[in-house]
Amino acid sequence: MRSPNVRILAVSGSETDQVELGRILSRLRWRADRAYSRAEAIRMLRQAAVPVIVCDRDLPDGTWQDVLRESALERNPPSVIVISTNGNDARLWSEVVNLGGYEVLAKPFDLREVFHSISMGWRRWQQAERPVRPKNITSAVATA
Repeated sequence: MRSPNVRILAVSGSETDQVELGRILSRLRWRADRAYSRAEAIRMLRQAAVPVIVCDRDLPDGTWQDVLRESALERNPPSVIVISTNGNDARLWSEVVNLGGYEVLAKPFDLREVFHSISMGWRRWQQAERPVRPKNITSAVATA
């Protein structure tokens, strides 16, 4: 379970959550930047490409929806994963997916769930950045 090029932005006003998520991510050898508010997250997002954002449902100065809306303005928007205290919140999951977010991650954090959610979100972002092109353009055009 290792992918050294994965970079995420963890957005949470909770120091406890930041530390726990950071502990798990360091075990996976992934790089995590920390933001404690919506405003700080947006500043960081504007400075460098971020493939995956893991964001609290509620932030001191906004919500995950604010972060999603702002991140959608990026050339290649990151996959936004929302942190929930209720892992079985079907309503939140539906809202996240319908609004363009990627996934809901339950607390307390589980190594396997964190790995799966973030790695799949990262792959989604990477594939969107590098669209798949047909190997033989002539045959692709001929079949169209």
